Amino acid sequence: MLPMSAVSITDTNAGPPEGLAPWPSLRKATWWGWQEPLQISDLAGMLWCAMSCFTRPRVAGWVFALTVAAPVSLFPSRLERGPTCEPTRSQNLLSDVVGRAFGSHPAWMADDDQPWQGGAHPVKTLWILERTSEEVRIQGRQLDGPGVLSFRRLPEAASDTLVIRDPSRTTVIPGGASAAVMRTYAFVPSYVFYPGPGCWEIVVGVGAHETRIVREVSFAR
Repeated sequence: MLPMSAVSITDTNAGPPEGLAPWPSLRKATWWGWQEPLQISDLAGMLWCAMSCFTRPRVAGWVFALTVAAPVSLFPSRLERGPTCEPTRSQNLLSDVVGRAFGSHPAWMADDDQPWQGGAHPVKTLWILERTSEEVRIQGRQLDGPGVLSFRRLPEAASDTLVIRDPSRTTVIPGGASAAVMRTYAFVPSYVFYPGPGCWEIVVGVGAHETRIVREVSFAR
């Protein structure tokens, strides 16, 4: 198998709870879905508000502002759910040659799922392309942030667009690849620079075709 280094991808994505869970997992509800677990301070605020409505109606408005409106306006991240990453599932395409691959016709990538070591440490990535002489262009962006990927093929300098002029002429031969495999696919190694952890979309353009691959990158554990 082709040796590689350094990124970690998750294939699974946990969804939100389907209903109200019993205590102590009771969750705050908003108009757009279930959110974080209720805290003791939340319950105290609700009780205080209920008592104030009966004993001191004028205070009720201030209590509501302090216990409900203020957290929503001052701390929106506490209630709002951030974007969810849905990584591309792996395929057993040529698993005895390149390991797990991610993508779909006519382009895939393989990087051995190794932990991300930081933005200064590029990830050795193998691009698996259906045999073609058409130009291939590869770009990537962060779905949950402003980041942009950089790519490098030696001896060229790093760039935000990886251009492969003729994959059929620049292919390498991975260990274990048979003559039949080499007639069907081209293998082009490169380095990918992930600036930080997050959800990344990679777009591989092969002629008029586009393959979109989503990877979730996390810190090494």
